[in-house]
Amino acid sequence: MAKCPRVADRALYRNKPIPPSRKIVRIILIALVAAGVVAVVGFGARYLRAPSSAEVERGVETAKEMPLVGLVIAENPALEEKLRTAIAEELKHPGQVPSPAARFGIETRQRYIIPALLAADDDSVLKAAGGMAALAKYLQARDPELCRELGLAGLRNANKLDDDGKILLRQALALQEQAYRSGKGGPPKTTLKTEEVGRALAEAGSTAKDLEQLDAFATLSTADACAATVKLYAAPRALPPERGASLARWLLTVAQ
Repeated sequence: MAKCPRVADRALYRNKPIPPSRKIVRIILIALVAAGVVAVVGFGARYLRAPSSAEVERGVETAKEMPLVGLVIAENPALEEKLRTAIAEELKHPGQVPSPAARFGIETRQRYIIPALLAADDDSVLKAAGGMAALAKYLQARDPELCRELGLAGLRNANKLDDDGKILLRQALALQEQAYRSGKGGPPKTTLKTEEVGRALAEAGSTAKDLEQLDAFATLSTADACAATVKLYAAPRALPPERGASLARWLLTVAQ
């Protein structure tokens, strides 16, 4: 596989697309999937450890109260029982990777959320990507290690966030909910092909070094990994609106 600097040079100076590496795709995938399911595996984590059925129900109610997750469950009542089963399974067999709750979240995103986000209007998907950028930027100042975790593996436990961080996470999910509402039932709108993403990042200001760092994300220092995460989520807003919205849709639906 070609190194990012050489790929970037070809695109910038020969006007050819920059194919992102598999590692870049994986970084974005993990972070965004985690953002979608964190209501279950993060905010509900203290309930998942409790042995009583009453606490399982509290975990279900916690998830239902979260933006986006709660709306999708309300629209698809059968999901509530699937969530309850996932939480019970997690109690019986802790430590599974991926966890039953995470599998529930991933399947829910793929079936219900991603199709709506692909059809969402430009303004709402740009705001949704901006919500994740705001969270990453906040963590850069307050908790760089958690910021790095967001980029590397997603937020595994949202209880690590301070009160302001939890507010920003809720806001990010609420913005994804708005995008979901705008696109539900509509035809897909323009999104980037995978091989076009690297060039879009370059157009948004990413240098050859930035792309190389994304390719070697796991080896970066905490500060550099956090900075790369912030820049990634901010990229759609650095492009013209239509182009930025196409990148935002890709970022928000890369789990597909």
